Amino acid sequence: NESALNQFVEYIKTAKFMYLDELAAQFKLRTQDVIDRLKYLQENGTITGLFDDRGKYIYLTRDEMEHVTKAIRQRGRISFSDLSKI
Repeated sequence: NESALNQFVEYIKTAKFMYLDELAAQFKLRTQDVIDRLKYLQENGTITGLFDDRGKYIYLTRDEMEHVTKAIRQRGRISFSDLSKI
């Protein structure tokens, strides 16, 4: 459903930072379905963002993503707390 997908995207853009399991509960989906949907939306250019290894996702605008990429290239690795300062 296109409307449901639009609501999902708007929620991501508004929330910016979310736990995948909470996002799944919000939209009555399985966590793996949320991950698949986020990856699909990233692949088709609808959203940009990062997954961490603890079940979180952070939405970034393209400009923010460029800053993050630059910071990672300079430092090699970046924490979520450092990410929030970019």
